[in-house]
Amino acid sequence: MTPADHADEEVLQAMDAISAQQLANRYSSKEYETTAEKAAADRQWTFGHVIVDEAQELSSMAWRSLMRRCPSRSMTIVGDISQRSVAAGAGSWAEVLRPYVRDRWRMAELTVNYRTPDEIMSVAADVLAEVSTDATAPRSVRSTGVPPWRLAVSAATGWPTRWPARCRPSWPRSARAPSPSSSRRPRWARWPWRSRRLCRRLSWHPRDLSPEPR
Repeated sequence: MTPADHADEEVLQAMDAISAQQLANRYSSKEYETTAEKAAADRQWTFGHVIVDEAQELSSMAWRSLMRRCPSRSMTIVGDISQRSVAAGAGSWAEVLRPYVRDRWRMAELTVNYRTPDEIMSVAADVLAEVSTDATAPRSVRSTGVPPWRLAVSAATGWPTRWPARCRPSWPRSARAPSPSSSRRPRWARWPWRSRRLCRRLSWHPRDLSPEPR
């Protein structure tokens, strides 16, 4: 072997650092998927921690599916049993969690209400006491100073049985109040613009009656 051959061995060629296949793979196009898409395509995919919102709506089968995807059983579960809207939802948190984690869980109650004013929350607290005796009503951080009012509606006629003082209809002197079967609507007195707009929302016909003002 000549000295020139030794010199060639010391020279680093491009093919010595990277192969043709590696170079081709570098410029190949790839499809980038989100974590949710990867998890949906892989039945064996698991998560280290799972956050569940509106958890009171989940059925027993839904909880079983979540637990299968989270072997660590590390979860943050947010929900309100009193707001359950489906029969298959959670009856109690102990009933839901005990089959999977036994007693290795803790509950923290949110007691401060930042959304609803104190006047509305006082009415809601009375309803909450009737629905769930062991639930604690949250405390509102703000107040509007405007008390709420109620409108009782007859189940037979669909007309209000007693008008609030701020939204009482005024009928012409030459006409009597229409019967429950009449299609005539009341004529409103001259109140400030906002009051008239609010009261017009209450001028329902029995066939148009809905659980709350539209």
